[in-house]
Amino acid sequence: MWPAREKLERTYSQLRRDLLQHTLTMEDRFTLVDRLQSTTRSSPMMKKLFWKSSDVFSFLVTQLHNYLPHSQASLDTEEGKTRRADEIEFAISILSTINLMLRETEVLPSRFQVVVLEGGKLVMDLLKILMCQPEMPYRPLTLSKHWSYPLAGSKATEKQKNLDEELARLKTDYTRTAISSTFELFLVAKQAHADVLPILTVNGMVEFFAERKTMEKFVDRLLSQVMELVSLSRFDQLTPTQAMLVYQMFWLLQAFLEYNKTIVNHIRNNYYEEFKYFIQAPAVSRKLPVQYPITANTLALIDQVVAKVLGSQNQSIRGLKYQ
Repeated sequence: MWPAREKLERTYSQLRRDLLQHTLTMEDRFTLVDRLQSTTRSSPMMKKLFWKSSDVFSFLVTQLHNYLPHSQASLDTEEGKTRRADEIEFAISILSTINLMLRETEVLPSRFQVVVLEGGKLVMDLLKILMCQPEMPYRPLTLSKHWSYPLAGSKATEKQKNLDEELARLKTDYTRTAISSTFELFLVAKQAHADVLPILTVNGMVEFFAERKTMEKFVDRLLSQVMELVSLSRFDQLTPTQAMLVYQMFWLLQAFLEYNKTIVNHIRNNYYEEFKYFIQAPAVSRKLPVQYPITANTLALIDQVVAKVLGSQNQSIRGLKYQ
């Protein structure tokens, strides 16, 4: 065995043993998951080791269930809010690690063996998590009376403001990471190339969402992120990460629109104006640098989704030169 590979296997075995301990705190597990992710980014061979058995994947999904959608903390206290921020950050790290392990591993027979275990139970458990928004602290509207004034420079007020801003940022980061995770699972279904399990087909996953009555809310969150990204200043171009997310979101939209008529009606009834005036390939193309490999495919996907949403009233924009 090559020394480098032997060292990597030892590293993974130690990480695996440490992660599966029952006495670790969330902070300990966060550190280990972060290390697993960073090591995998520098050494893709870790993906092969990850999929050799189901235990670490199962552990990660179980950890998500511990904190999602509900918190273990009391969210009406400042300490509880801080704890919730840590929980969401941990969930983001777990999902990012799962995304990394799923990406470009379709050639591994061991991955397929893991995802079909117990009728695809781990995949279904993960999808159930991704369908729902995480519980977040309630933020009431702060309506100040004309005779009341905030205490300028108040440390408590400033600390609370910073915590609220951090929670809002984490909520957005989580939503985007969860969308990417959903895309990766749908891609697993598409790459399965066999109707071995209903859940391991794109249609089966769409039905799984529909049966739990979560599809419309998921699509609402997805389209909210689409609008946030495409409505950036006309002079702002998307980063590579944002561009990939836009591609993933329109890929998912196309899948939902193709396999579920209810979602077609939902989008037409609630987002028709957005698609007619804002979500158009020529407009989005100004934000997608031509040098990004994903640009052409993204614009083609947008065309297809817009045509499906607008139907016969859509003026086809295919064949236009995007610049």
